[in-house]
Amino acid sequence: MRRRDPSANAWKVTNASYRPARVSDAGPIASLVHRALLPDKLPGWTLVAVSSLLAKASPNALREHIESAAFAHVAVDCDSVVGFI
Repeated sequence: MRRRDPSANAWKVTNASYRPARVSDAGPIASLVHRALLPDKLPGWTLVAVSSLLAKASPNALREHIESAAFAHVAVDCDSVVGFI
């Protein structure tokens, strides 16, 4: 179960499980990457560099990587992808 932590303005994962990533997970994984790589989290990076990095983490690009990866797993909590490796 995920619970909102009002002090951190974030969700806490309380019951994660892990499974191999599926091509259908590309969209949720891309959303995680885009939230984690906001420009304020990448000081010194130019807007062009951030845009390039985010393009490489688009759902289409991730689908190709998931299909060909030797290892790709996701963490799932309440039927939502909350992490990946």
